[in-house]
Amino acid sequence: MKENSLYVYRWLLLDCKREFYQFNHVLRVLELVWINSISNICISSSIINNRSLFTIFVCISILQEDRQLIFSYTNEEDLHKYFFSSSSSSSRSHRSTKRILQRSQINYSNYILSQK
Repeated sequence: MKENSLYVYRWLLLDCKREFYQFNHVLRVLELVWINSISNICISSSIINNRSLFTIFVCISILQEDRQLIFSYTNEEDLHKYFFSSSSSSSRSHRSTKRILQRSQINYSNYILSQK
């Protein structure tokens, strides 16, 4: 289990560097991931298996934020450029980062509440 978590955090760090171009945005995302991981351990031992779920909600929120852009691509090549280049992150503003994190927290909280 620990090895899997390490992989997830390495993956998240790389994605954060790509998706959130500004370093302070990357730090904020990682801080929230860490806080949510720790809070789950403190809340209940039954939720320990869900520690990495917040990272998934961050990823989902990024896709939701960029949804219109993703759907606007008409061919597969453009879509590959979006997913495999860092050009999408350079235009990400502080507001969009804030929206992504807020959406992630709301969706994650709703999920945790629905599991009780």
